[in-house]
Amino acid sequence: MYPKVLHSISAIAGFFAILFLVISCDSGIFEPPPNPTHGDGSVDPFPNDRDPAVLERIVPTAGFAGDPAVISGSGFREGPEKNMVNIGDAVADIVEIPDTTELHIIIPENESGNQPVRVGIWGSDLWSNSLSFKYEADFLRMDFEIDNPGGIALDDENSLYISSVVDGAVYKIASAQDSVKSTYATAAVRGKLEFGPDGYLYIATTTGLSRIPPGGGSVESVVDEANIVDFDWNANGDMYLLVGGSQIKLYKGGSDTEVIDGASVSQGQQLRVFADSVYVTELFNRRVSRFEIMGDELGPKETVLASTYFLTGLDIGEDGSLYVGTHSNGTVVKARQDRENDSDIEEFPLGEDQVIEGNVGPVYNHNTVIYVITPNDNMIYRIFVGESNAPRLGRE
Repeated sequence: MYPKVLHSISAIAGFFAILFLVISCDSGIFEPPPNPTHGDGSVDPFPNDRDPAVLERIVPTAGFAGDPAVISGSGFREGPEKNMVNIGDAVADIVEIPDTTELHIIIPENESGNQPVRVGIWGSDLWSNSLSFKYEADFLRMDFEIDNPGGIALDDENSLYISSVVDGAVYKIASAQDSVKSTYATAAVRGKLEFGPDGYLYIATTTGLSRIPPGGGSVESVVDEANIVDFDWNANGDMYLLVGGSQIKLYKGGSDTEVIDGASVSQGQQLRVFADSVYVTELFNRRVSRFEIMGDELGPKETVLASTYFLTGLDIGEDGSLYVGTHSNGTVVKARQDRENDSDIEEFPLGEDQVIEGNVGPVYNHNTVIYVITPNDNMIYRIFVGESNAPRLGRE
Protein backbone atom coordinates (compact mmCIF):
# COMPACT_ATOMS: atom_id res chain seq x y z
CA MET A 1 0.00 0.00 0.00
CA TYR A 2 1.03 3.57 -0.48
CA PRO A 3 -0.15 5.83 2.36
CA LYS A 4 -0.76 9.49 1.59
CA VAL A 5 -2.72 12.31 3.13
CA LEU A 6 -4.34 13.81 0.08
CA HIS A 7 -6.92 15.92 1.87
CA SER A 8 -4.32 18.57 2.75
CA ILE A 9 -2.25 21.02 0.78
CA SER A 10 0.80 18.86 1.38
CA ALA A 11 -0.88 16.11 -0.57
CA ILE A 12 -0.73 18.13 -3.77
CA ALA A 13 2.91 18.91 -3.13
CA GLY A 14 3.57 15.25 -2.47
CA PHE A 15 1.92 14.30 -5.75
CA PHE A 16 4.10 16.60 -7.75
CA ALA A 17 7.18 15.53 -5.78
CA ILE A 18 6.53 11.99 -6.96
CA LEU A 19 6.29 13.17 -10.54
CA PHE A 20 9.57 15.04 -10.21
CA LEU A 21 11.25 11.87 -8.97
CA VAL A 22 9.91 10.00 -11.95
CA ILE A 23 11.42 12.58 -14.31
CA SER A 24 14.88 11.86 -12.93
CA CYS A 25 14.60 8.14 -13.61
CA ASP A 26 16.42 7.04 -16.72
CA SER A 27 13.68 4.62 -17.67
CA GLY A 28 10.96 7.30 -17.57
CA ILE A 29 8.50 4.53 -16.51
CA PHE A 30 6.22 5.18 -13.57
CA GLU A 31 4.60 2.22 -11.85
CA PRO A 32 1.51 3.48 -10.02
CA PRO A 33 0.94 2.26 -6.46
CA PRO A 34 -2.21 0.40 -5.40
CA ASN A 35 -5.28 2.43 -4.53
CA PRO A 36 -4.18 4.74 -1.71
CA THR A 37 -5.65 4.73 1.79
CA HIS A 38 -5.17 6.87 4.85
CA GLY A 39 -2.98 4.17 6.35
CA ASP A 40 -5.67 2.79 8.63
CA GLY A 41 -7.50 0.95 5.87
CA SER A 42 -10.15 3.60 5.28
CA VAL A 43 -10.80 4.80 1.72
CA ASP A 44 -9.12 8.06 0.74
CA PRO A 45 -11.77 10.73 -0.08
CA PHE A 46 -9.45 11.93 -2.87
CA PRO A 47 -8.22 8.68 -4.41
CA ASN A 48 -5.66 8.55 -7.21
CA ASP A 49 -8.04 6.77 -9.53
CA ARG A 50 -8.47 9.49 -12.15
CA ASP A 51 -7.56 8.58 -15.71
CA PRO A 52 -4.36 10.23 -16.94
CA ALA A 53 -4.45 13.07 -19.44
CA VAL A 54 -4.27 12.18 -23.12
CA LEU A 55 -2.04 14.30 -25.36
CA GLU A 56 -2.85 14.82 -29.04
CA ARG A 57 -0.36 17.42 -30.24
CA ILE A 58 1.95 20.26 -29.29
CA VAL A 59 2.17 23.37 -31.49
CA PRO A 60 4.78 24.23 -32.50
CA THR A 61 6.68 20.94 -32.51
CA ALA A 62 10.08 22.65 -32.48
CA GLY A 63 11.55 25.86 -31.14
CA PHE A 64 13.45 27.35 -28.26
CA ALA A 65 13.31 27.96 -24.54
CA GLY A 66 10.96 30.86 -23.87
CA ASP A 67 8.71 30.18 -26.85
CA PRO A 68 4.96 29.93 -26.29
CA ALA A 69 3.34 26.60 -27.14
CA VAL A 70 -0.08 24.96 -26.93
CA ILE A 71 -0.66 21.35 -25.87
CA SER A 72 -3.97 19.91 -27.04
CA GLY A 73 -5.57 16.80 -25.64
CA SER A 74 -8.09 15.80 -23.00
CA GLY A 75 -8.34 15.24 -19.27
CA PHE A 76 -6.50 18.36 -18.13
CA ARG A 77 -7.59 19.85 -14.80
CA GLU A 78 -8.83 23.36 -14.16
CA GLY A 79 -6.14 25.43 -12.47
CA PRO A 80 -2.39 25.40 -13.23
CA GLU A 81 -1.62 23.94 -9.78
CA LYS A 82 -3.43 20.71 -10.75
CA ASN A 83 -1.39 20.10 -13.90
CA MET A 84 2.31 19.65 -14.49
CA VAL A 85 4.01 19.71 -17.90
CA ASN A 86 7.42 18.16 -18.30
CA ILE A 87 9.58 18.58 -21.37
CA GLY A 88 12.63 16.40 -20.97
CA ASP A 89 13.76 16.93 -17.38
CA ALA A 90 12.39 20.48 -17.14
CA VAL A 91 9.04 21.80 -15.93
CA ALA A 92 7.16 24.20 -18.22
CA ASP A 93 5.31 27.26 -16.94
CA ILE A 94 1.57 27.03 -17.55
CA VAL A 95 0.26 30.39 -18.73
CA GLU A 96 -3.39 29.59 -19.34
CA ILE A 97 -5.87 26.72 -19.36
CA PRO A 98 -8.78 27.85 -21.57
CA ASP A 99 -10.55 24.53 -20.95
CA THR A 100 -9.70 20.93 -20.17
CA THR A 101 -8.51 20.32 -23.74
CA GLU A 102 -5.70 22.90 -23.93
CA LEU A 103 -2.64 23.95 -21.95
CA HIS A 104 -0.86 27.15 -22.96
CA ILE A 105 2.76 26.93 -21.81
CA ILE A 106 6.19 28.51 -22.07
CA ILE A 107 8.91 26.16 -23.29
CA PRO A 108 11.50 25.66 -20.49
CA GLU A 109 15.28 25.52 -20.88
CA ASN A 110 16.61 22.15 -21.87
CA GLU A 111 19.24 20.26 -23.80
CA SER A 112 19.10 20.59 -27.58
CA GLY A 113 17.47 17.91 -29.71
CA ASN A 114 14.24 15.97 -29.28
CA GLN A 115 12.72 15.92 -25.80
CA PRO A 116 9.64 14.02 -24.55
CA VAL A 117 6.57 15.99 -23.50
CA ARG A 118 4.39 14.53 -20.71
CA VAL A 119 1.63 15.84 -18.48
CA GLY A 120 0.75 14.76 -14.97
CA ILE A 121 -2.57 15.74 -13.41
CA TRP A 122 -3.76 15.86 -9.83
CA GLY A 123 -5.77 12.74 -9.04
CA SER A 124 -3.83 10.31 -11.23
CA ASP A 125 -0.65 8.38 -10.52
CA LEU A 126 -0.03 7.93 -14.24
CA TRP A 127 1.72 10.12 -16.74
CA SER A 128 0.00 10.97 -19.97
CA ASN A 129 1.26 9.53 -23.22
CA SER A 130 4.33 11.27 -24.66
CA LEU A 131 4.77 13.74 -27.51
CA SER A 132 8.05 15.12 -28.83
CA PHE A 133 9.40 18.68 -28.92
CA LYS A 134 12.63 19.51 -30.71
CA TYR A 135 14.96 22.19 -29.31
CA GLU A 136 16.49 23.90 -32.33
CA ALA A 137 20.13 24.85 -32.82
CA ASP A 138 21.17 28.16 -31.26
CA PHE A 139 22.81 29.28 -34.52
CA LEU A 140 21.70 28.43 -38.04
CA ARG A 141 22.85 29.69 -41.44
CA MET A 142 20.12 29.38 -44.07
CA ASP A 143 20.41 29.53 -47.84
CA PHE A 144 16.99 29.62 -49.45
CA GLU A 145 18.46 30.66 -52.82
CA ILE A 146 16.60 33.97 -52.74
CA ASP A 147 18.28 36.71 -54.75
CA ASN A 148 18.86 39.88 -52.72
CA PRO A 149 16.45 39.28 -49.81
CA GLY A 150 15.08 42.59 -48.60
CA GLY A 151 12.92 41.73 -45.62
CA ILE A 152 11.56 38.90 -43.51
CA ALA A 153 8.43 38.27 -41.46
CA LEU A 154 6.98 35.27 -39.64
CA ASP A 155 3.39 34.26 -39.05
CA ASP A 156 1.91 32.67 -35.94
CA GLU A 157 2.85 29.21 -37.23
CA ASN A 158 6.50 30.27 -37.62
CA SER A 159 6.40 30.13 -41.41
CA LEU A 160 8.90 32.51 -42.99
CA TYR A 161 8.03 35.15 -45.59
CA ILE A 162 11.01 36.63 -47.41
CA SER A 163 10.99 39.33 -50.08
CA SER A 164 13.30 39.30 -53.09
CA VAL A 165 14.09 42.68 -54.61
CA VAL A 166 15.58 41.12 -57.74
CA ASP A 167 12.82 38.56 -58.31
CA GLY A 168 9.99 40.94 -57.47
CA ALA A 169 8.40 38.31 -55.25
CA VAL A 170 7.55 37.29 -51.71
CA TYR A 171 8.43 33.68 -50.94
CA LYS A 172 6.98 31.49 -48.21
CA ILE A 173 9.01 28.81 -46.43
CA ALA A 174 7.10 26.55 -44.05
CA SER A 175 10.01 26.34 -41.58
CA ALA A 176 13.70 27.07 -41.26
CA GLN A 177 14.42 23.38 -41.79
CA ASP A 178 12.43 23.30 -45.02
CA SER A 179 14.41 24.72 -47.93
CA VAL A 180 11.43 24.36 -50.29
CA LYS A 181 9.97 27.78 -51.02
CA SER A 182 6.76 28.76 -52.76
CA THR A 183 5.87 32.08 -54.35
CA TYR A 184 3.40 33.78 -52.04
CA ALA A 185 2.97 36.92 -54.15
CA THR A 186 4.59 38.86 -56.98
CA ALA A 187 5.10 42.60 -56.68
CA ALA A 188 7.69 45.29 -57.34
CA VAL A 189 9.25 44.64 -53.95
CA ARG A 190 11.47 47.30 -52.41
CA GLY A 191 12.29 45.51 -49.18
CA LYS A 192 10.56 45.30 -45.81
CA LEU A 193 7.39 43.38 -45.04
CA GLU A 194 5.30 42.76 -41.92
CA PHE A 195 1.99 41.31 -40.86
CA GLY A 196 -0.58 43.96 -40.04
CA PRO A 197 -4.26 44.28 -39.18
CA ASP A 198 -6.59 41.39 -40.00
CA GLY A 199 -3.70 39.10 -40.93
CA TYR A 200 -2.69 40.99 -44.08
CA LEU A 201 0.96 40.89 -45.09
CA TYR A 202 2.14 44.42 -45.86
CA ILE A 203 5.09 44.95 -48.20
CA ALA A 204 7.05 48.01 -49.25
CA THR A 205 7.13 48.30 -53.03
CA THR A 206 8.78 50.70 -55.46
CA THR A 207 5.53 52.69 -55.72
CA GLY A 208 4.27 52.61 -52.14
CA LEU A 209 2.88 50.18 -49.63
CA SER A 210 0.79 47.17 -50.63
CA ARG A 211 -0.82 44.28 -48.81
CA ILE A 212 -1.67 40.64 -49.45
CA PRO A 213 -4.77 39.03 -47.89
CA PRO A 214 -4.40 36.15 -45.42
CA GLY A 215 -3.47 32.95 -47.21
CA GLY A 216 -2.28 34.79 -50.30
CA GLY A 217 -4.06 36.43 -53.19
CA SER A 218 -4.00 39.59 -55.23
CA VAL A 219 -1.71 42.41 -54.16
CA GLU A 220 -3.65 45.51 -53.12
CA SER A 221 -2.16 49.01 -53.02
CA VAL A 222 -2.61 50.78 -49.67
CA VAL A 223 -0.35 53.84 -49.67
CA ASP A 224 0.80 55.71 -52.77
CA GLU A 225 4.17 56.90 -51.49
CA ALA A 226 7.40 56.21 -53.35
CA ASN A 227 10.62 55.12 -51.63
CA ILE A 228 9.18 53.60 -48.45
CA VAL A 229 12.12 52.03 -46.66
CA ASP A 230 10.29 50.64 -43.61
CA PHE A 231 7.06 50.99 -41.62
CA ASP A 232 5.45 50.08 -38.30
CA TRP A 233 2.22 50.71 -36.36
CA ASN A 234 1.51 52.43 -33.07
CA ALA A 235 -1.04 51.36 -30.45
CA ASN A 236 -3.79 53.39 -32.17
CA GLY A 237 -3.34 51.55 -35.45
CA ASP A 238 -1.64 54.51 -37.13
CA MET A 239 1.36 53.75 -39.30
CA TYR A 240 4.76 55.42 -39.31
CA LEU A 241 6.61 55.31 -42.62
CA LEU A 242 10.34 55.76 -43.11
CA VAL A 243 10.46 57.41 -46.53
CA GLY A 244 13.59 57.76 -48.62
CA GLY A 245 15.72 57.05 -45.58
CA SER A 246 15.28 60.64 -44.46
CA GLN A 247 11.68 61.41 -43.47
CA ILE A 248 9.22 59.88 -41.04
CA LYS A 249 5.64 60.26 -42.20
CA LEU A 250 2.35 59.38 -40.51
CA TYR A 251 -0.41 57.39 -42.22
CA LYS A 252 -3.78 57.38 -40.47
CA GLY A 253 -5.79 55.69 -43.20
CA GLY A 254 -7.52 57.31 -46.09
CA SER A 255 -5.33 58.19 -49.02
CA ASP A 256 -2.61 60.57 -47.82
CA THR A 257 0.45 60.52 -45.62
CA GLU A 258 1.43 63.44 -43.41
CA VAL A 259 4.93 64.82 -43.09
CA ILE A 260 5.89 65.05 -39.43
CA ASP A 261 7.76 68.30 -38.85
CA GLY A 262 11.23 67.82 -37.40
CA ALA A 263 11.15 64.02 -37.78
CA SER A 264 14.08 63.68 -40.14
CA VAL A 265 16.98 61.24 -40.13
CA SER A 266 20.05 60.55 -42.25
CA GLN A 267 20.29 57.29 -44.23
CA GLY A 268 17.59 55.67 -42.11
CA GLN A 269 17.65 51.88 -42.42
CA GLN A 270 15.01 50.31 -40.20
CA LEU A 271 12.14 51.71 -38.12
CA ARG A 272 10.45 50.23 -35.05
CA VAL A 273 7.71 51.48 -32.74
CA PHE A 274 8.05 50.56 -29.08
CA ALA A 275 5.92 51.81 -26.20
CA ASP A 276 5.53 55.55 -26.80
CA SER A 277 8.41 56.09 -29.23
CA VAL A 278 9.64 55.61 -32.79
CA TYR A 279 13.18 54.24 -33.21
CA VAL A 280 15.31 54.45 -36.37
CA THR A 281 18.84 53.31 -37.23
CA GLU A 282 20.93 55.94 -39.02
CA LEU A 283 23.60 54.26 -41.13
CA PHE A 284 26.43 56.77 -41.52
CA ASN A 285 25.62 58.66 -38.34
CA ARG A 286 26.22 55.33 -36.59
CA ARG A 287 23.41 55.72 -34.11
CA VAL A 288 19.90 54.70 -33.14
CA SER A 289 17.62 57.69 -32.80
CA ARG A 290 14.41 57.91 -30.81
CA PHE A 291 11.37 60.16 -31.22
CA GLU A 292 8.72 60.30 -28.53
CA ILE A 293 5.16 59.97 -29.84
CA MET A 294 3.14 63.02 -28.81
CA GLY A 295 -0.29 62.71 -30.38
CA ASP A 296 0.16 63.10 -34.13
CA GLU A 297 3.54 64.73 -33.61
CA LEU A 298 6.94 63.40 -32.68
CA GLY A 299 9.18 64.91 -30.05
CA PRO A 300 12.76 66.03 -30.67
CA LYS A 301 15.27 63.43 -31.76
CA GLU A 302 17.53 61.89 -29.16
CA THR A 303 20.34 59.36 -29.51
CA VAL A 304 19.77 56.12 -27.61
CA LEU A 305 22.77 54.20 -29.01
CA ALA A 306 26.00 55.53 -30.52
CA SER A 307 28.42 53.18 -32.23
CA THR A 308 31.76 53.10 -34.00
CA TYR A 309 30.15 50.93 -36.70
CA PHE A 310 27.71 51.71 -39.48
CA LEU A 311 24.29 50.62 -38.19
CA THR A 312 21.65 48.88 -40.30
CA GLY A 313 19.02 46.51 -38.91
CA LEU A 314 16.89 47.22 -35.85
CA ASP A 315 14.41 45.36 -33.71
CA ILE A 316 13.40 45.61 -30.07
CA GLY A 317 12.96 42.99 -27.35
CA GLU A 318 10.06 42.80 -24.96
CA ASP A 319 12.02 44.60 -22.22
CA GLY A 320 13.02 47.42 -24.59
CA SER A 321 16.48 46.10 -25.46
CA LEU A 322 17.72 47.22 -28.87
CA TYR A 323 18.96 44.61 -31.36
CA VAL A 324 21.05 46.52 -33.87
CA GLY A 325 22.93 45.25 -36.91
CA THR A 326 26.49 46.43 -37.52
CA HIS A 327 26.92 46.59 -41.28
CA SER A 328 30.45 45.32 -41.84
CA ASN A 329 31.33 43.97 -38.39
CA GLY A 330 29.22 40.84 -38.78
CA THR A 331 27.40 41.22 -35.47
CA VAL A 332 24.13 42.24 -33.89
CA VAL A 333 24.56 44.21 -30.70
CA LYS A 334 22.07 44.06 -27.86
CA ALA A 335 21.86 47.27 -25.86
CA ARG A 336 19.56 47.59 -22.88
CA GLN A 337 18.06 51.05 -22.64
CA ASP A 338 18.83 51.21 -18.92
CA ARG A 339 22.55 50.51 -19.49
CA GLU A 340 25.08 52.86 -17.97
CA ASN A 341 27.05 53.51 -21.17
CA ASP A 342 27.52 52.32 -24.75
CA SER A 343 30.22 49.85 -23.76
CA ASP A 344 27.62 47.90 -21.78
CA ILE A 345 26.34 45.82 -24.68
CA GLU A 346 26.24 42.19 -25.79
CA GLU A 347 27.19 40.91 -29.22
CA PHE A 348 25.62 38.11 -31.24
CA PRO A 349 26.41 35.55 -32.51
CA LEU A 350 28.32 33.88 -29.69
CA GLY A 351 31.22 31.44 -30.01
CA GLU A 352 34.01 30.96 -32.50
CA ASP A 353 31.96 28.53 -34.56
CA GLN A 354 29.15 31.07 -35.03
CA VAL A 355 30.07 33.59 -37.71
CA ILE A 356 27.99 35.95 -39.86
CA GLU A 357 29.96 36.08 -43.09
CA GLY A 358 28.19 38.84 -45.05
CA ASN A 359 27.30 42.45 -44.38
CA VAL A 360 24.48 42.67 -41.83
CA GLY A 361 21.22 44.11 -43.15
CA PRO A 362 17.71 43.88 -41.69
CA VAL A 363 17.22 42.34 -38.24
CA TYR A 364 13.97 40.71 -37.14
CA ASN A 365 13.20 39.50 -33.59
CA HIS A 366 10.60 36.72 -33.42
CA ASN A 367 9.82 34.97 -30.15
CA THR A 368 13.26 34.17 -28.68
CA VAL A 369 15.41 34.35 -31.82
CA ILE A 370 16.61 37.01 -34.21
CA TYR A 371 16.78 36.63 -37.96
CA VAL A 372 19.58 38.49 -39.71
CA ILE A 373 19.68 39.11 -43.46
CA THR A 374 22.97 39.56 -45.29
CA PRO A 375 21.72 40.82 -48.68
CA ASN A 376 25.12 40.87 -50.36
CA ASP A 377 25.48 37.07 -50.18
CA ASN A 378 21.76 36.19 -50.04
CA MET A 379 21.98 34.49 -46.63
CA ILE A 380 19.70 34.51 -43.60
CA TYR A 381 20.90 33.66 -40.10
CA ARG A 382 18.83 32.59 -37.13
CA ILE A 383 20.34 33.23 -33.69
CA PHE A 384 18.87 32.33 -30.30
CA VAL A 385 18.89 35.34 -27.96
CA GLY A 386 16.47 34.14 -25.29
CA GLU A 387 14.28 37.24 -25.28
CA SER A 388 10.95 37.60 -27.03
CA ASN A 389 10.19 40.47 -29.36
CA ALA A 390 8.36 43.59 -28.25
CA PRO A 391 4.70 43.61 -29.29
CA ARG A 392 4.08 44.17 -32.99
CA LEU A 393 1.19 46.55 -32.63
CA GLY A 394 -0.03 46.15 -36.21
CA ARG A 395 -1.02 42.56 -35.45
CA GLU A 396 -3.18 43.44 -32.47
